[in-house]
Parts: sequence; structure tokens; C-alpha cells
Amino acid sequence: MFRKIVVGYDGPERGGEAIALAELLRDPRHGTLLLTSAFLPAATPTAPMVVVPDLREPTEVALAEARATLADRMPVRTLAVGDAPSRALSGTAEREDADLIVVGSSHRGKLGRSLPGSTGEQLFHGAPCAVAIAPRGYEGGEIRRIGVAYEGSPEAEAALHAAEALAVELDAALTVYCVVEPPPATASMIAAGTGGEWPSVTAKQHARQLLYFVADHAPEGLRTETLLLHGHAAEEITRRAAGTVDVLFAGSRGLGPLRRAMLGSVSCALVRSAGCPVVITPRSSVATSDDVPRLTETAQH
Repeated sequence: MFRKIVVGYDGPERGGEAIALAELLRDPRHGTLLLTSAFLPAATPTAPMVVVPDLREPTEVALAEARATLADRMPVRTLAVGDAPSRALSGTAEREDADLIVVGSSHRGKLGRSLPGSTGEQLFHGAPCAVAIAPRGYEGGEIRRIGVAYEGSPEAEAALHAAEALAVELDAALTVYCVVEPPPATASMIAAGTGGEWPSVTAKQHARQLLYFVADHAPEGLRTETLLLHGHAAEEITRRAAGTVDVLFAGSRGLGPLRRAMLGSVSCALVRSAGCPVVITPRSSVATSDDVPRLTETAQH
């Protein structure tokens, strides 16, 4: 589970959603929360003549009030940062060597759905650690089943390991989703109105072998279910996870610096469509271990 969690706090509503999720993901023995709020500094080097109210004091007061409601349940610190929200959270996570940033959803989103605001969008494209987003109106609850999107890449491998570790700690069940997608339609197919063909037998066999590998190498005692799905990944995972999964893990895409969360198209769609909290894990030493090449070789033979 996560030990050092930076929580983006911007008031009781959205900040409360993030806190509720952070409480569930926090290591109950060693985990700490750092409630972090950003405020606009009174003057900046680029615009020294711009006069704005000094918001540090009310920001610190709001953080202190939030901390008072949590201090009897867990170790909590607070930090007010004079910077843009995404930079404040990313910078704080980097300095604190945090392993998770948790934020709430935009209020423009539907109740029960995760719609990242501008802060969340920026965090998902370069955060120094895993990023979790709580759906709008999220109040917490017990985590009985954890889902993970998996397709054998190093990024998916990192997400799988994080999901397995959390499932073991919480004695929760784990569902691993592997989706075989149809190949992109060619221009001639689009013109003919036929679209792309369904995946080849080889692609299906590859996916099955990936899931066999996952099941065979699951931690002892972990209740692991593997599901092979066909269609568009985000749509199929969202449909099957609805009402059954309490938190969903997905890996970041393979672009960008190592150990940075870089949101890809599938993970982006999952964040927006899943009706549960979503955790995006960056590439890590887990993903680049010797196990990954063997996994790939096993899946291809």
C-alpha cells in the first residue's frame, strides 16, 4: 500500500473526495497524508506589479481545519504552496519522495464519474509518482475487489504489481482485464464501410498466454480472476468493471521520462468513464525487471 500520499486539497467537497480515497489507499501502519493546497502568490517575478490578495493565511486556515478532522485517525501534515496547483502537487511529491498523489474530480463531471480538471490533466502528464483520481461525490467504503488493465507492457506490469500488492494488503480479490482490440481500419475499409477485421488467432493466443502467466505468478493466497475481452479496451473494461470493482489500476503509456505518469489514450478513457477510483502508475523499477522480457517471450511462444 502507499506510505507517502500527497492529497490535493481545495475545499471540503473536492478535497473530501480525495481524502476519502487516500484513506483507503494509505498503509494503515506506516502511511501518512500531506494535505497540499496551492494559492496564488501576492506577486511573481514575471508580474511583480500584479496586485492580488494574499491567500496564504486563508489557505493555511482551511488546511488546518481539514487536518483537525483527521488527526485522531492517522498522521497528517499540511502544506500551502504559492504556485499553480499541478506544479505545487508535483513539486511537493518529488521533494517528499511520495509514492502517490490523490486528487478529486472536476465539478463539471457527472456524479459518480471521474472528470479530471486542469490540475488532474496536467498531473497525469508527468507526475513523479502514481496518481489517483476520486469520482465526483466519492465517500470511500471498503475495497473488496481491485481491477487492473493489463496487456503485457512494462507499464501494465507496473500497474499489475501495484494492484497485487494492494489486494494482498487488503485481502481483496483481483480481476485482471486483458482486451484484444481489432486492428485499425484501413482507408479502403473505411471507404467500403466495413471497418477493421477482428483480431487474429495469434493475437488471441498471445493474450491468453499473458493471462496464464499472470495467474501462474500471482502472489500466494491472492484470489485472482483473469478475463479475456474483445473490443475497444476502455469500453470493455468499463463495462465489465461497473458495479464490481472498487478501484481500477492502469499503467501510463510508454512515452516520457522513466518514473513519470504519462497518460495514454486507454488510460485517459478509463479515467473518464470508469465509475470507480482510478490509479495510474508510472513506469518503475518493477516494470524494467528481468521478469518482463521473460513474460514477453512466454507470451509469444
